[in-house]
Amino acid sequence: MKEGDWSFEVQYQFVRAFAIPDKDVSGIGRGNVLKDSVTAPGARGNTNYKGWRFEGFYALTDDLTIDSIFEFSQAIKNKIGGSHHYSKFELETIYAF
Repeated sequence: MKEGDWSFEVQYQFVRAFAIPDKDVSGIGRGNVLKDSVTAPGARGNTNYKGWRFEGFYALTDDLTIDSIFEFSQAIKNKIGGSHHYSKFELETIYAF
């Protein structure tokens, strides 16, 4: 990347409760830090969500870039894992030489 380059990406994700195994979710998810399975009693799992992800990338110099990510999701069906909202903001700088 060269100084002044930028990119922006928007994603919408809709994942039903049993579409894929919980451990294989690589998208937004539901913020399941305990790594509960959606099949365990009272657990929320990492599927059964709909959400958005926004990512912006900007090169301050040829070697230094800023990457920002904002994502949020909510349950599709509250009967599976309960009503739950999740959001995350991440800001990172990357130095490549």
